[in-house]
Order: sequence, then structure tokens, then C-alpha cells
Amino acid sequence: MNDRGTSRHSDITLLFFSAGGVRFAVDADQVTRSVTISVEPNDGVPRLLTLMGCDDRLIDHHNSIMLNVKSNDSKPYRIIVDVLEDMAEISTAHIHPFPPLVESFALQRGMWGVIERDGGLVLLLDFERLMGNKGHETAHDGGA
Repeated sequence: MNDRGTSRHSDITLLFFSAGGVRFAVDADQVTRSVTISVEPNDGVPRLLTLMGCDDRLIDHHNSIMLNVKSNDSKPYRIIVDVLEDMAEISTAHIHPFPPLVESFALQRGMWGVIERDGGLVLLLDFERLMGNKGHETAHDGGA
């Protein structure tokens, strides 16, 4: 609470999705659109878990979701996730930072916080941080 008795916390609209059975959310303002697609193994569009440094070769990406993600430069990025779950407004009071022991590791992979939802944990991502750390030119939309 501040000196006027009102909360300093605001709300953020999050887009919830999963990749490889892991639940994630991103600020909905970072995503311009989503499209259900049939993904070919070498189509040039990066998968979220690959961008985060995880091996996702055993995951079936057919009928995945391609997210167009805003970026600080003029071209949006494209990223593949498995399932869109929901979009919801969440109070920032419910967002927890990562413990110091893993914070650096998490930030390098684009994660900036965690929330509890539906009895499980949801990792909060910042796509711009993730893409900036990885520098994947293949993720650019190419003006399409």
C-alpha cells in the first residue's frame, strides 16, 4: 500500500500457452496474432523450447501454434508453441521473482517471473529478452 491507502500493484494481461508440457505466459501486448499450423521439422521457424536452449526433437509439433511477436525493430518474430490455453488479466501482486540462485539462468532464457495458476506454476516470458539473447534471424517474419 502507498501513503494514500491504495495498492501499488497493477494488472497485466497475459497470454497463456504451453510448449513441451511446460506452461508459460507472456504479456499479451507482445503478440500480434496466432495461427494454427502444421509444422515441418526444418521450416525455419524456431520452436520456443529450442530458443530457450532445450532439446525438443521428440515433441510432435504438428498442429502447433505460430505466434507473431512484436519486436523493438520493425519486423515481428515468429515462434512456435504447442497449445494456446487462455488470456487473462492478472494482478502483478501475484507475480513472484525467481530466487537469486536461479535468477541469472532464468533471465538468460527470457524468463522473468512465475505465478501459481490452476494448481501449477506458470513461467513468465519476455519474448524480446529471449530473442535479444539468442539473436535468431530465422525468427523474423520477413515481412509476410
